[in-house]
Amino acid sequence: MTAAELIKQAEKALQEKFACFEEIAYQNQVKVLKAFQEHRVREAYFSPSSGYGYGDTGRDELEVIYAEIMGAEEALLRSTIVSGTHAISACLQALVSPGQEILSLVGRPYDTLCRVIGTGEPRRGTLTAKGIIYKEAPLDSLGKPDPEAIQSMTGADTRLALIQRSRGYTARPSLTVGEIEELIRIVRAANPET
Repeated sequence: MTAAELIKQAEKALQEKFACFEEIAYQNQVKVLKAFQEHRVREAYFSPSSGYGYGDTGRDELEVIYAEIMGAEEALLRSTIVSGTHAISACLQALVSPGQEILSLVGRPYDTLCRVIGTGEPRRGTLTAKGIIYKEAPLDSLGKPDPEAIQSMTGADTRLALIQRSRGYTARPSLTVGEIEELIRIVRAANPET
């Protein structure tokens, strides 16, 4: 069998899956277009207003739209957020105050996030240097989050549970949505305020 024949055979076998993905994409496109129409989005929304970000009605309205589309309380939409680590860093700094604790449920997060948190030796500007407590729940022998360790490590000061779905550069398996749901249940049982 040639490579072209193999590709055609695989595409035919996956035709139903592709149709499902197309339908999801279509539904999401309809949701976005409807939100844009309801909020009367216009070209000016995508242009900076003053350079300072004050009174930027376009940005503010687009954030309302994004939150609505994603089913979230609020959204932060900025062209100045340059990476996933930058976005996560902004969230962590907004959600955790000095004296409160971040508990990583999946062992050590990926390297660039460790630099933001300040694992190891705290450096100026990191979360730990600002008085935020950081702990890591160890993984079990299979490389999965350890429910007993998570439950015992979640305390009254645990403000935020950090869950990294992807394995990053580690050998542990990626987490499923069901596994994440179970981790959240364990943390909330130990501290409903986390």
